[in-house]
Amino acid sequence: MIQKETSTKHLHQTLVRIQVILYQKIK
Repeated sequence: MIQKETSTKHLHQTLVRIQVILYQKIK
């Protein structure tokens, strides 16, 4: 249960990072 939560958190951080990179590229 705790492991799954950590994995989800990590995935969210990765998605946020990708969005930031894409946003900067578009800009």
